[in-house]
Amino acid sequence: MKATYLTPVAALLFGCAIASAQNSSAPSDQPNSDATHSSMRQASASRPDFDTLDTKKKGTLTADDVKGNKWLAKNFTRCDMDHDGTLSREEYAACK
Repeated sequence: MKATYLTPVAALLFGCAIASAQNSSAPSDQPNSDATHSSMRQASASRPDFDTLDTKKKGTLTADDVKGNKWLAKNFTRCDMDHDGTLSREEYAACK
């Protein structure tokens, strides 16, 4: 009778051990999470130069000009300090 009860328990424990081993990796296999987060912060912190976005050389940016920049498109209204529908160089520089 004892063998009948132990077999499913042993199978369950063995399965858990295999699953745990498959999910665990040696530290060298996984990228450094701090480095990954740091590079993500750098990528989001870097932004194109004002002149790169001002393709028509108007000296201001509209919402259409920045729609390729996800963060700036989302925060355009907040960055437009004087609420005139455009971003000046100064407004763009101050927007962080």
